Amino acid sequence: MRSLGEVGFGCVGCEVIAPRILRRMPFLESIGLHHNDINDEGCAHLSELFAKHNCVLEVALYGNKIGPIGAQSIVDAFTARTKERLSGNSSIRGLEILDIGGNPIGNAGVRLIAKLITLEETLVEVHVDHVGFNEEGAHELLRAMEMRLNNGQPMRTIWAHGNDISDDFLTSLTNLCRNRHGNAAIDGGSSDEDDCDHDDRSHTQYQPKPDGVWDAQECETRALEATKRGDNTDAAARLKSNRIASHAFGTYKRYCKRHYENAKGAACFAAFVAYEKSTSRVKVASLGVGTKFVPPDVAGSAFVSSRDDVIRDSHAEILARRNFLRYLYAEMNDSVAGGKMASSGAAVQYNDDNNFSVLEMNDGWFRKRDDVEIHLYVSSAPCGSASLNLESSLNCFPHATRKGTNVSSAHNTIDDEKVPPGCVVLRGGVREAIGNPKQTLSCSDKIAIWCARGVQGSILTASFIKEPIVLSSVACSRKYDGDRLFEATYGRTCCSSPSLNGKNYENKATKHLCTQMASISIEFKERSVRARADVGESDESVSWCAYDTIARVHDGRTGLAISGRGKPPRASKYDLKMQFLKLLSSIFKDDTNSSIAKANGNGCSFVHGDDFTSVSLLKKRLQDSYAFARNAEETIASSPYAKFKETVLRGDGKSASVSFLEGDCVNVAWRDGMAG
Repeated sequence: MRSLGEVGFGCVGCEVIAPRILRRMPFLESIGLHHNDINDEGCAHLSELFAKHNCVLEVALYGNKIGPIGAQSIVDAFTARTKERLSGNSSIRGLEILDIGGNPIGNAGVRLIAKLITLEETLVEVHVDHVGFNEEGAHELLRAMEMRLNNGQPMRTIWAHGNDISDDFLTSLTNLCRNRHGNAAIDGGSSDEDDCDHDDRSHTQYQPKPDGVWDAQECETRALEATKRGDNTDAAARLKSNRIASHAFGTYKRYCKRHYENAKGAACFAAFVAYEKSTSRVKVASLGVGTKFVPPDVAGSAFVSSRDDVIRDSHAEILARRNFLRYLYAEMNDSVAGGKMASSGAAVQYNDDNNFSVLEMNDGWFRKRDDVEIHLYVSSAPCGSASLNLESSLNCFPHATRKGTNVSSAHNTIDDEKVPPGCVVLRGGVREAIGNPKQTLSCSDKIAIWCARGVQGSILTASFIKEPIVLSSVACSRKYDGDRLFEATYGRTCCSSPSLNGKNYENKATKHLCTQMASISIEFKERSVRARADVGESDESVSWCAYDTIARVHDGRTGLAISGRGKPPRASKYDLKMQFLKLLSSIFKDDTNSSIAKANGNGCSFVHGDDFTSVSLLKKRLQDSYAFARNAEETIASSPYAKFKETVLRGDGKSASVSFLEGDCVNVAWRDGMAG
């Protein structure tokens, strides 16, 4: 796909690029124009491009400001092209994918899309989610899709969630889609026995189940070869960062096989990697793949903002961190229940020789083992300050930013400083984004908070993990600038970060240890793929942690399951809340102590000699802290996440100390004093 998305050029840009694409890119098949503030006037300029370009097969226009009039221009253009093709012009190819979701086209616009579905038999995938139609528009879509089905030319996918229609209508639309084999449209990957509900398997999507066994030696060989290609300066540190990157890349290829095979250019993924210092063993704890986030207007709508099952930010770094929390919950659950990792899904990735635990218990609290380091690997520089234009004279953009469209330089520029691409300045500082569903902090700013406060979050801090789990380093492959990456993450705060153990920011050796370049190649060759749910530049986002036998997919643009159907996405607030309750349930089971005693007798690697006392202390502390501890599922399982979080923090009695803006341990404040 030729992506021109998230630039914010508006109708003026449409007037400029339309003739240029027509003249200079006659064989272009896919074009992305998402998040560009394109309105009806802009669509008028694009209509000439769509009508006269013979090869365009896929168009993405989601997240703009297109209304019914703009939809009319687009449909008229493709209708004219289709009629010319049907009249015998074999040089014209049929449109296959149209994504106009997140635009206020309403019933009138959906009615036009339905007519195009009826006319253009090659159109197999349509996105009309969050466009504001009701059952009147749904009836139009149903009639068009039924006609296609009856003519033996069924559609493959329809995305219609986020509109004012019932679940029955949504199910009816989904059921009218068929895959190429003529069956109900379901995911082509394997099911996960440990994670899939049998009644839900037709909607929840997964990456294919990995084949064979995990080959750690391949990762080690790749890291050694990459290190040898560089100079001899600090070879040990470079080898370590390359090992971290190589294991992350190997995990991505193994668990995101379909995504990897269809990726173009370089996939954007991130991983939290554990490193055991005494043995030099490496373990990938979690993985996230994605580049999308829910548009601000959609995120702020009642449909999204009130739900716990929507992931508003699906950038790779954010998904990796959320899945790392899932990993921590799972390891703690294994520990208190007397199990071990080899009995879970992680056996697919690691055998007993290569596996090790990240946490240990001490005085009724979990903590990261002193022998273990946690590293964040990102395949490309995080959005925000770390991705500041390399020509800029600034090492670090000094202001907080959110993900969004650069509407105009005048709106985003402060003191004539160039704003990082794909970001908007938060003039009110970090606080402007906290609790505001329309504002999503850039990844650089979020990583800076993790460096200062730890990655475990407030709920785990209040309940189970008292000491912050800090990042030992941030490793990056593409678009790496060591000084800029350091200043955007570790050096972003005014005060000393726990990650640095009191070391001076200006110390060059400290910077080198905190941010490192990985020279592992992650580039891919171009591949001819035209299914948006399969390509590396699509809306598909992937979540995995070391306790999963299979990676699950969700739609990064909507934050929901693909096509809006299926189980809540992994690492959503709902999923994390369920992990919390599952851990509480394990702690308060009557047989917890006997399980631990049995595990001790069997030599379980996760249970140490003093764990019997530690779990008893943990249980007593939780009983004292939470009035709901004995009946957690009944009292908060169905509560909204915000209420759930408030209850947990209030139960600990120390909610102020776990707020990353007001904590007495570390005060996160950007250098312009926005948090002061």
